[in-house]
Amino acid sequence: MADLILAHDLGTSGDKATLYTSAGRRLGSATVAYPSNFFNGCWAEQDPDDWWRAVCASTKQLLAETKVDPSDIAVVALSGQMMGCTPVDAKGNALRPSMLYCDQRAVEEAHQIETRVGAEKFYGIVGHRVSASYSIEKLMGLKAQEPEVYARTAKTLCAKDYVEREVNASLSGGEVKRIEIATVLARGSVLSVFDEPEAGIDLWSFNNLIKVFEELHETSTNSLVIISHQERILNIADEIVVIANGGIKAVGKKDEMLPELLNGTESCKFYQ
Repeated sequence: MADLILAHDLGTSGDKATLYTSAGRRLGSATVAYPSNFFNGCWAEQDPDDWWRAVCASTKQLLAETKVDPSDIAVVALSGQMMGCTPVDAKGNALRPSMLYCDQRAVEEAHQIETRVGAEKFYGIVGHRVSASYSIEKLMGLKAQEPEVYARTAKTLCAKDYVEREVNASLSGGEVKRIEIATVLARGSVLSVFDEPEAGIDLWSFNNLIKVFEELHETSTNSLVIISHQERILNIADEIVVIANGGIKAVGKKDEMLPELLNGTESCKFYQ
């Protein structure tokens, strides 16, 4: 029976792969380096595909050295450098090199947050201090400095999340979404925002995803926002916000909003 754990730690200078038994005994470790590009005084970037190449190479090296059969691996665990900004398109493809946590180009954006929002209020919203090191400031800088890249950006990922995208390529949309939900909730945010899977979800996975959202609605004490057009997901909501053509068209209780929405976009008054 598969009972080994393969752990990857994607650091600043390379990926370290380590193999453990389920009892916690270390069987071996292998590290594969990747380059960083430091320039303009305080800018720092890496090629996201270098992370994946290093994960593949370190895994092969580790399995060869330990003579472990891949079928004996039950779990792949990922950890890594945080606070980076890796913009990806809707298919998960990287749109530019990743800006690392030590990249300090977003000083002006950090100042904007402190001025417009305030450090204390910002911390209450996101649970982090204002800093050019963090992802939101980098994303703001991307919008200002590289608007064509920002326009194509569906989301921004950290190193382990980019690699997780590759590892999970064979999973259905529903399975990936449940992993995403569990990851977000583990962070304990006051506000969590989820969208439905973009594609590749089967009926079994969708039914299980509905159960997850229903349980969250019943048990969570924090605010949850779900972006969806599915009737079964909308039925879980307390309130529904209709967004069309880049603006908010209507806000109301589910019982008031849902019957009108089910008329379809052509007859629905919210879209007129």
